[in-house]
Amino acid sequence: MTKLFGKVLCALGFHRFGAVEEGCIRSTGKYQGVEEFFFQKGLSLCLRDDCSAKKRVWRSGWVGGDRFRPNRWVKTDPSMETIIDPLKPRELMA
Repeated sequence: MTKLFGKVLCALGFHRFGAVEEGCIRSTGKYQGVEEFFFQKGLSLCLRDDCSAKKRVWRSGWVGGDRFRPNRWVKTDPSMETIIDPLKPRELMA
């Protein structure tokens, strides 16, 4: 019964998305002290069986030194992809 209810919810667009598969961090070249402002894209998949829904997401934040301060993931729209895609990938130091 619960699988049927889940299928109905997915058919209506109420997916249950899981953890985000993170892409590489992209540098904006803007700094605040030792920290650098970044953008990052990711992909989240629906967790329900027989549902192949995907949600493309992005976030921004600051990284540098021993700090990583990302903002929340937000659903991607085409205008943000045109901003993020040309940016240079940033290599994180271990």
